[in-house]
Amino acid sequence: MQRENEPAVTQRERGAFVRFAAMGGLTWLAACFGAIALHVGASGSAWQDDAIPLTAKASLIGLELFLLSYPAILIALAVYVLLGRPDRPGAEKRWWRTRLVAAILAVSVPALAYAASWAVFRSTGHFLSRSTFVLWWRNPVQMAQHTAHFEPTTPALIAFGAIAFGTILVFGLGRIHGRLKGRLGWGVVAVNAVLIVSSLLLPGVIGWQAVDAFMRARRADSTGPLLRVASDLRSSAAANADSFYRASVPVAARNPIIPLEEYVAALPESAARPTTNVLVIVVESLRPDQLVSFGGVRSAMPTVDSLAQSGLRFSRHYTQASHSDYADPAILSSHFPLRSSTYHVYPESPPYPRVLLYDVLSALGYRVGIFSSQNESWGGMKHYLDTGSVDRFLHSETYDGETYVPDRDEGFAGWASGARKSGKIDDRFTVGEAIEWIGEDQKPFVIYMNLQNSHVPYVIPADFDAPFGAGEVSFPIKFGSFPKDSVEAVKDLYASSLAYVDAQIARLVEFLVESGRMDETLVVLTADTGQAFYEHDFTSHGSALYDEVMRVPLVLHGPGVEPSSRELVSQHVDIPPTVLGLLGLPPHPAFQGDDVLGLAGSGGHNVFMVGQALEEQYAVVQGQWKLIFDARKLTYELYDLAVDPGELTDLGPVRGAELSELARLLHAWRKVQLEYYTNPANFDSHYPPRVTDARD
Repeated sequence: MQRENEPAVTQRERGAFVRFAAMGGLTWLAACFGAIALHVGASGSAWQDDAIPLTAKASLIGLELFLLSYPAILIALAVYVLLGRPDRPGAEKRWWRTRLVAAILAVSVPALAYAASWAVFRSTGHFLSRSTFVLWWRNPVQMAQHTAHFEPTTPALIAFGAIAFGTILVFGLGRIHGRLKGRLGWGVVAVNAVLIVSSLLLPGVIGWQAVDAFMRARRADSTGPLLRVASDLRSSAAANADSFYRASVPVAARNPIIPLEEYVAALPESAARPTTNVLVIVVESLRPDQLVSFGGVRSAMPTVDSLAQSGLRFSRHYTQASHSDYADPAILSSHFPLRSSTYHVYPESPPYPRVLLYDVLSALGYRVGIFSSQNESWGGMKHYLDTGSVDRFLHSETYDGETYVPDRDEGFAGWASGARKSGKIDDRFTVGEAIEWIGEDQKPFVIYMNLQNSHVPYVIPADFDAPFGAGEVSFPIKFGSFPKDSVEAVKDLYASSLAYVDAQIARLVEFLVESGRMDETLVVLTADTGQAFYEHDFTSHGSALYDEVMRVPLVLHGPGVEPSSRELVSQHVDIPPTVLGLLGLPPHPAFQGDDVLGLAGSGGHNVFMVGQALEEQYAVVQGQWKLIFDARKLTYELYDLAVDPGELTDLGPVRGAELSELARLLHAWRKVQLEYYTNPANFDSHYPPRVTDARD
C-alpha cells in the first residue's frame, strides 16, 4: 500500500515545490520591475548621475536586484503557506479572512518599507540606513512630516501602492495557483534562476573591487535601499574589527559625582547671589555668513549684528552635532552628545548624570524658563531638558495656541499640527510668551529660547515685509534637496526667514530695554547648526560634518563682556562654563567643556563633533587642522582650514603625520565616550570623562 501511494505523494510534493518556486519568481519579477523603474526614474539616483559609467550603473542595479531575491522568497513562502486549504469543514470563511489579512501584510509591509526608503531618499538624498531607521522608528510623526514637506500626496500614494501591490499579488497568485505546475511552473523557475544568477554575476563586468570602491564613495547614498543597508552592515562589521577602536587614551579626567548642594555650599557668599539674568537664544540653521559682524556681505539679522558688534564674537565656533537633537542639549549641559555607536534617543528619566546650566542657576534662586518653537519630543529631548528645575516649559505640545506647518504641507502634517504631535510655534508667539513670563516676576531669570522660522522650508508669515523677497519659487524645497541652479533664490528665502526671526529677537530686546533689565542680562546667542547649500553636493543639515553645517556664530552680550572678536576655536560644550565664569562662578565638575575666556592664546583647544542621522561621521578640529572620519565608508578627510576654509582639498594622502595624530585623538575621545555610556556602573560614580592631551 505504501509503495502504491509513494508516486502520488512525490508528485504532489514536486508540484507544491514548483508552485512555491514559481510564486517566488513572480513576486521577485514584480519587485524587479518596480525597483528598476524607481532607479531609472528617480531624480538624484545613481542612474541619473552622468559621471557614473553605464556598466557601473548596471552592476549596481544588478546587486540591488540580487538582494531583492531574499525578501521575495520569504514573501512567497508566507503567501504559499497562507494559500493552503483548511482541513476542517466549516472553516472556509475564517480561512478566507485570515488569508486576506495575513497575506496582504506579508507582501505589503516589506513593499512599504522599501518604498519608505525611496521616500526618504526623495526628501533627503539618503536611503534609510541603520541610524536613519532608528531615527524614523523613534520619531515617526516628525520624520513623516519632514518627508511630506510640499509633497502631501507622496506618503498616501506609497501606502496605497504597497497595499494594492500586496492585494493584487495575493489574489493573482490565488487564481493561478493551480496552474503553476508542469512546463509553466518550471519555465518561471528557470527564468528567475537565470535572472538571479545574472544579477549576481553582473558586477563582474567592472569587477567586485570597483563596485566596492564605488560603494565607499560619496555617491553610495544614491545606490539603492538594499545596497545602502548591505553597505551599512558591512561597514559596521569592518569598523568594529578595525584597530582604531583600540586607540589609546592620553588622559581621561573623571570628576566624581557630587550633590548640587555641595557645589553651591562651596561658593563664596558674593558669588552665591548673582543678579545677572541669562538669556540663551538658539536660532535654527544660522550660518555666520548671514551676519555682517561675522564677515557676511549683507545683514539678514540687524538686531543680532548690533548685539554682536557691542558684545563678544567667537568667529570660529562649532556646534557639537549636525542635527539639533544632539546639538541643542549640548549648549545647556556641556556634555558631548556621543552616547552610542548609533543614533541615540534620550530615554525617560535618563540614567546618566547631567547638570544643566539652569540647574546650577536654579539652585541659586533663578527662575527657569524654556521657550521653544519646536517640538522638544524630537529625539526625546524633553526628557533630557526636564531636570526638575524648569518652572515654565513651552514647546509645540504644551502651547495653547495653534502650531503651524508649511502652507503647502497639508494632509498628514495638518493633522500632526492639530494633534500637537508635530508642527512648530510661530516665533512671534514664542517670544510673546517669554516676554509675558519675564514680566511676571522681578527675580533673576534664565531662559533657553529656541527659534524655528528659519528651518527648512523657511516659513515667512504673509504680513511680514521680507527684505530679500518672499521666496515665491516654482519648485518644492524639500529638507534635503531643491534644484541646484536655484541656490541663490533659496538663499534669499532663507535670509528673509532669518530676518523674520531677527524681528522677534528685536521685540524681546526692546522689552528688556524698556523694562530696565537689558543692562543686567547676559545674552548668549548661537545656532543649533549651520546650513548647506550644495557646497559639498548636499543641502540642509543632519548629514556630513563640513563647516557650512558645523560652523555657527556665538555672541555674548551683557555685564562683564568687552566688545571684541575672538578667533580661538570654541564649541557648544564651552558655553555653560563660560557663562558661569562671567557670573563669577566656577565650572561645575559635570561639564566637559572649558571656560574659553580663560583659554586666550591657547592653540590646542580640541573641538569634537558627531553626526549620527543621515550620515555617521565624527570630526575633530585642532588649530588649523580638521579631520573628518566616516564610520560607514571607513575613510578620512583632512583639511587645512587656514588655507582651505571651503574644505575642497583633502590633504590626507600627503599629510600622514597630521592625519595619524588627529585620528588618534578623535578615536580616543570616541572610546572614552562610548565606554562611559555603555557601562551603567559609571553613572553612580563619576561624570562623563574629559579627553585631554599634551596640547590641550
